[in-house]
Amino acid sequence: SSFQDGPIAQAVNDVTADGAMYFSSAGNEGSVLSGTSANYEGDFADSGQTVGKFVGTAHDFDPGPGVQVYEPVSYDGFLFATPAILQWANPLGAASDDYDLYLLDSEGNLVGFSQDVQDGTQDPLEILGVIGADLRLAVVKYSGQARYLQLSTLRGRYRDGAGLKAFVTPGITRGHSAAADAFSVAAAPAAEGIGEIQPGDPTGPSGPFPGVFTTSQQPEVFSSDGPRRMFFAADGSPAPQTRQKPDITAADGVRTSLADFDPFFGTSAAAPAVAGALADVSSAKPAYTADQLAYVVQNTGKSVTDPRNGRVTRRVDIVSASTAAAPPGATVVLSAPATAYVSVPFTLTATVTSPAPAPTGTVTFLRDGSPICSAVALVSGRATCRTTVLG
Repeated sequence: SSFQDGPIAQAVNDVTADGAMYFSSAGNEGSVLSGTSANYEGDFADSGQTVGKFVGTAHDFDPGPGVQVYEPVSYDGFLFATPAILQWANPLGAASDDYDLYLLDSEGNLVGFSQDVQDGTQDPLEILGVIGADLRLAVVKYSGQARYLQLSTLRGRYRDGAGLKAFVTPGITRGHSAAADAFSVAAAPAAEGIGEIQPGDPTGPSGPFPGVFTTSQQPEVFSSDGPRRMFFAADGSPAPQTRQKPDITAADGVRTSLADFDPFFGTSAAAPAVAGALADVSSAKPAYTADQLAYVVQNTGKSVTDPRNGRVTRRVDIVSASTAAAPPGATVVLSAPATAYVSVPFTLTATVTSPAPAPTGTVTFLRDGSPICSAVALVSGRATCRTTVLG
């Protein structure tokens, strides 16, 4: 789900709470600023119109005084369709509002549809395949309340065409990459760029190899953008928050020993590059915990400001991270019942706030003046440790 941590993201939360570092590709679904995204998010707006003879009210994509019930979409997939996915702000397994999704051609002929029933026990999800140009998507509320929704066509494009304006919003990254303490990794080319992916795409940037990244380096045009807006906790209870993803950028277009992946492009190439960098830093800092390693990678290297949106991210810098000082410290004093847990592990969590680009600090949990455990604030600002003894 885009709006709630599913089983995989929950597993990521478990391992990061235990001190592991988790690196995930941000995705290759593009960005609004590069003109390569097919993502729309917003509150359902009643257009007062229907789509053909289908029951329900169509969503109005146009935020202005006009009314537009279609989102123009294209995908040059050669042989295979790509999924168009509609999600809305109901908990997983408890969707009480029923939405439907339709795909039409430029003449209004129905090409595909998804009309699954949502009556309180299903997921808030509709999905269909898209392939071709000059197509259009429509979202229809069959029954229930107006909800915040996301309509994404993975690796497709929402662009003006056939008399329709495209409405595109940031935030296509999702899932386990958007878990609170995961490192969501964007990509920037190491050397030559990948070139045009879909017709009409901009020419992507090139990289500096054999030089090093500078503050002017731009990400790959296909690298998925954020942030990720969340509405629910893992158990489905309301927990609205916005997670600033991706967290860090690393190189793609790198050499590998596999002929089919030489060079290897995509955020799936960038994510292991960060993990490899952490391995090198760990060799230089063998006494550092996983949290401390995460801190020095997140808070060293060049702070690069994307001039298109002002977003600040870090480029991985092994040398800077390997020579960085240990994180500064902070203390949290707990008020808790005088109960000793001697066998069942439980989790203590504190949230650290500080100026951008990232929270800092080692957090020590104390009770009655005695240390219980320590942890470094991760990319979300959370410092988490597990223990069996509270006091």
